[in-house]
Amino acid sequence: MKPWCSAGSASTGSARRQSSAVVGSGRGHRDLRVALAFTARALVDPELGDRLREDYLGFQTLISQLLRSAQAAGELTPGVDPSAAAARFFALLDGLGTQVLIGNHSAMAARELASGAIAALFRDSRARSD
Repeated sequence: MKPWCSAGSASTGSARRQSSAVVGSGRGHRDLRVALAFTARALVDPELGDRLREDYLGFQTLISQLLRSAQAAGELTPGVDPSAAAARFFALLDGLGTQVLIGNHSAMAARELASGAIAALFRDSRARSD
């Protein structure tokens, strides 16, 4: 597993901040186009496909671990399944990236949608910065 996939050191209260950082970490359309090109290439290149699946799983695992930490601290909305929520969040980010590229959403609108999805997972869903 990649070093960035370890969330064992995630402190209480950091899950929302770290998850939110994922939303704001993009560098624009160029990075989205490159990521989509790698995804397309992975469909016909088994080695790249394996690497991409490993990286996707690592990122999803990181989000799941952050959500588990928040759950243990009593910060998540009751009934949230961290693994399922991480899978949904990752799928949302993936889809929003495509929507931004084709012009259905602005980058700002996509960030707001993703931030709203994060906020909905937490007991205190008021907008705040940790």
